[in-house]
Amino acid sequence: MDVVIYSSPEELSSLLESLGFRVSKHPTHYDAKLKHDHGRFHIKCRSSDNKMVCDLHYDRSLHFLGLGVDYEHRPRQFYEDVLRPALRSRGLESRVVVYGSEALTRR
Repeated sequence: MDVVIYSSPEELSSLLESLGFRVSKHPTHYDAKLKHDHGRFHIKCRSSDNKMVCDLHYDRSLHFLGLGVDYEHRPRQFYEDVLRPALRSRGLESRVVVYGSEALTRR
């Protein structure tokens, strides 16, 4: 699932850390991981024109070549129940660009 978040990288990193994510900065993107049930939520973000384009998905503990990766159901529920309310509480806007596996940020 792809989400556009209108935020600076630093502001988004701070928000994700407050939600319990481990955030890593790489030369071309940010990477955030949160352990959950028998897997983790994984967010990869890149900065583009005062916004962050993020790929949000759920990885099961054992996954290989996309098997065991959820790009739709769990990420949608997490976004609706946790991420969007946290963004709004900080005055940040967001919008879902793509549900499912047709993501913009895949490498």
